[in-house]
Amino acid sequence: MQRHTLTISDAEGCLIDLHICTHASLAATDGFWVTDVNYVLLGSERWAEWNELYGHNDKQTNFLSKVKRVSTTEVLT
Repeated sequence: MQRHTLTISDAEGCLIDLHICTHASLAATDGFWVTDVNYVLLGSERWAEWNELYGHNDKQTNFLSKVKRVSTTEVLT
């Protein structure tokens, strides 16, 4: 598993550590932000997209805004 950690601010200004990682069981184009544990799970193509944006905070924020947000319960079912 490959992983990056990104620290962002939420709406109230609190810092959140997001763990962005690949997940072998996802389809290549899938991506999910598991909001209750702050993990972003990406398929291989989405991971490649993410890597191209690494170091460009505005582009990373835009990318994350488009990732489907789910809870742990939704991922496990």
